[in-house]
Amino acid sequence: AHTARMAVWPGRKAIRRYFSVGKNVEYYEVPSVSVDKSGASVFGKIRIPLDQPTGDIGLLSKLITGNGVMFRRTPGTYNFDWHLAPRRQFIVNLDASVNVTVTSGESMTFEKGQVFFVEDISGTGHFSKAVDGKTRHSIFIPVDDVCLETLDVRATRENGEPAQGTEVIAKAVCPSDLPKAYIFDAYGTLFNVHTLPLGPKEFGEEWKQISMTWRRKQLEYLWLRTLARGQEKFLGFDDVTRDSLCYALEHHQKKAEPDLQETLMKDYANLKPFPEVEGVLKDLKNKGAKIAILTNASKSLIYSALE
Repeated sequence: AHTARMAVWPGRKAIRRYFSVGKNVEYYEVPSVSVDKSGASVFGKIRIPLDQPTGDIGLLSKLITGNGVMFRRTPGTYNFDWHLAPRRQFIVNLDASVNVTVTSGESMTFEKGQVFFVEDISGTGHFSKAVDGKTRHSIFIPVDDVCLETLDVRATRENGEPAQGTEVIAKAVCPSDLPKAYIFDAYGTLFNVHTLPLGPKEFGEEWKQISMTWRRKQLEYLWLRTLARGQEKFLGFDDVTRDSLCYALEHHQKKAEPDLQETLMKDYANLKPFPEVEGVLKDLKNKGAKIAILTNASKSLIYSALE
């Protein structure tokens, strides 16, 4: 049985997601995290036509094909900085909720038992965090872009306007049309910057907030010093990372001896990749694509991470 779910934007009335009818066809409406033409992440919805009658047992949509299913466990401390969806996929929350914020600052809570769709695979990305400190189990269902186009499934805003940017709209492509090479950012894209093993050992639960501050200040320092290039002595990625670590420790009123700071920096050279990275890179290589990394990190730092 399908039950209606509530999705709430701050300052707005609750929006109920349910079956809808249009031109004698029923639709199943699924909220989405999409992207507009400017690259900003936005909330929308997709309407999946239920146009396959099955007699007394109800209606079905056409089969939406994909390439597998992934099961996920997310801790109650989940607080994932701005990131892109790794692929266009449905997500099913099994036993807890997740709160998502888009570029405008609007946020939406996807409740337990709810299905939603993410497709902001380019642009600014979105921010995700756990709700009420609860561990969440969910299912990822990647979808076939060609199939979605065949079904004419598109994301729209509340006012009916398209929620997908022209670069993200699914289109039928032949393998020969796929890119021949892929260039990835390293930190925050391939490598999870919050996976230093020493941090939790030294600072316990407080390390999560220290690590978030470290990352935020690292980005701010990089932006500011890039803009100020030519006005002051250039500092590389390693120096900026070390300075931002010092700031984070001081900001959270933590004292760390120089030896400990140096050990944390060495840990940074051995960050763990996100869980899906290995599979994605192998898949691209199996398709004959060339893979490269574009980063402002020093050679020693990135080579150590790649090893």
